[in-house]
Amino acid sequence: MATLPIDWLTQGIVDFEHKKYLILSYLKNIKEAYDRYDLYPSWSELKYHYTYTKAFIDQKHRLAGQFPTQIQSVDWKRFSIESSSLVPEGELERVLDDIVAFALPRFEKGIAVGQDMFEEVASTLSIEPVGVIPLVKDAGYILVYPQPAREVKVYRYETSFFLNTLDTHRSVQFHLMDVYTPGIGHTPESKKLELLRRQPQLPNPATYFIQTTKVYPEQQTLLPVVQQLLMSYIESNQ
Repeated sequence: MATLPIDWLTQGIVDFEHKKYLILSYLKNIKEAYDRYDLYPSWSELKYHYTYTKAFIDQKHRLAGQFPTQIQSVDWKRFSIESSSLVPEGELERVLDDIVAFALPRFEKGIAVGQDMFEEVASTLSIEPVGVIPLVKDAGYILVYPQPAREVKVYRYETSFFLNTLDTHRSVQFHLMDVYTPGIGHTPESKKLELLRRQPQLPNPATYFIQTTKVYPEQQTLLPVVQQLLMSYIESNQ
């Protein structure tokens, strides 16, 4: 999928029609990805572009507000004062405002569609602990079972913490270990016992059985949604 450059707003020619074409082309690709139920990375990229485009224009307006102004009129009934900047806005600034005004509501609409898709996928998932869950859940296993596929994939998960400029976040990584067909003798409990024998360094690993009633693209949708739901589940059951 063609992506939008990080600096799309100021990169190259800053022309309204050119940027409008760039945005519409990008959003067309996003829609096509959504139509395939490819939620990621489209959704996260769209949220990134919305956040940083809005931050850019907000910062631009804050800077403009620091320039000296002069009073144009006073409305004594509404107790308001209209003023104008003594530093005239240039053509580039006006074009940037027009581009952002065009882009932001369309980004926001695309984010909302992605949110609806995320919630739809999440509604088909269920998470159940397998056996006794230890107090420390930083590493363990998940058994992911899209029921129509009749195939269970076993992943080892590991959580870690990372910092950004605002907060500390927890992330989770999955590593595929096995694939099996469920049935008599191949239950979540029996698979956990097998993992204990194969991986003795985890004597009592946190293990979760995750089912979904539908089949979704694995890398683009199912696993990213599972990652977020698993983290929420673990944090809410500390």
